[in-house]
Amino acid sequence: MKVAPIFQEVIIKAPAYKVWQAITNKDNMKIWYFEVPEFKTEVGFSFTLYGEKEGRRFPILCRITEVKLCEKLSYTWNYVNFPTETIVSFELIALENETLVKFTHTGLEKMSPEHKDVSRDNHEKAWMAIIGDSLKNFVERY
Repeated sequence: MKVAPIFQEVIIKAPAYKVWQAITNKDNMKIWYFEVPEFKTEVGFSFTLYGEKEGRRFPILCRITEVKLCEKLSYTWNYVNFPTETIVSFELIALENETLVKFTHTGLEKMSPEHKDVSRDNHEKAWMAIIGDSLKNFVERY
């Protein structure tokens, strides 16, 4: 069975540079996204996100794969306990006084379906809240 990538679009009432600051500044990321001890927008830079679910804390290993200033950021997404590399991407399209954010998470077909924590459905629910609510609300108040 083919697992479709997760794709989400949201319009944020702010210029692209503000959205870029939200997705690339570790202090901002900690507020709306995940704790990220170190982060640089350099291809090849590796970093770790720390997520939490139901009181369990889990590290996610990442490596920047693409950077286009104020336009696109992509990185690998690899759970330590479920070592399968997937890719998350944020594409920013500047509109008049707004930014269209196109978010994708690909490679989920490589994840083991018996682990509900890393299932496509679980990821989709989480990304809907993170991108559609947390990121949007953070940037529009920022």
